[in-house]
Amino acid sequence: MMYIVLVTLALVLVSVLVYALSSRIKARHRDEKQYFGEITGQDTVSSIIDQALIQRSKISARFGPGNKAFDCAIYRAEKGEMVLEPPYFVKPTRKWLRRNLECTFRVGLDKSNFLFYTFVSPIIGFEDMQDVRMLRLAYPRSLFLGQKRRHLRLEPPTRWIKGLALWPAAGSGGNDFEPGMGAWGKPVARMGDKKARVPELGLMDISAGGARLRLSREVSSRVEEMREVFPYVFLYIGLDHESRGVERYLLAARIKHSYVQYERDFFSVSLEFVRSGRIKDKKNKQVQWEAVDPAQGVEELGNWVFQRHLKLYRERGTG
Repeated sequence: MMYIVLVTLALVLVSVLVYALSSRIKARHRDEKQYFGEITGQDTVSSIIDQALIQRSKISARFGPGNKAFDCAIYRAEKGEMVLEPPYFVKPTRKWLRRNLECTFRVGLDKSNFLFYTFVSPIIGFEDMQDVRMLRLAYPRSLFLGQKRRHLRLEPPTRWIKGLALWPAAGSGGNDFEPGMGAWGKPVARMGDKKARVPELGLMDISAGGARLRLSREVSSRVEEMREVFPYVFLYIGLDHESRGVERYLLAARIKHSYVQYERDFFSVSLEFVRSGRIKDKKNKQVQWEAVDPAQGVEELGNWVFQRHLKLYRERGTG
């Protein structure tokens, strides 16, 4: 009987340990997935942190997801470490040493546009100053964009947009969009060709998950009619990629919102990407549609937006 009890207890203990270990591994994977857009160049990392220091950006710190965050000020960032000043009600103890602290902050590109960054660094010590115990962190080796891939938006300069066209979507939506481009008809709007008898179309901003378009009054009325009948559109976007020329995207999108902008000079339409297409038969212009992951968006677009954010940062600087 004693042997059976001991074996049972051992099995229970092993089960608990396995469950705890698997939960920790899953939590670690969740943490890794939430970060995107890693910046590893030390010059760029240092430049961004220096700007955060100059702009007196607050750092929201926490010990991983599920833990309450607290705001810190950057007291110093040099010589291989960052020193953060926590609020008065936070009382660090020696149990904090060597624990990873997740830190998020923002840096302004201009007065209205901000980029958010996240890094994870261990607490390597304390620095007591009067009644405040400062946190000494290892200097970040890399930064991640604070936004999720799907939500990181960019307002691209016109020179980066190499093509833009909009069609009423054909098909039943959901799992069925017309693959034959010949059946789409003429675009309801196109950008850049002044001689064409089509109204103005512009790209206001774009992310991996969707885009916002600028439409003339004439096109907007047509889009509103389309929205009532079948709230989907086909969108072609050509974007400049320095190393690979022009990257072309065919997308099926759901019309989410439309509203007047800038004293009724033009209309703005928000789209959510639901399908990404590639031409599998160039001769017959046949498109193969693939579902867009609602959580991640179109991965290639997300990568392009991230790289272009970095380029804008280097061109404009911050301040």
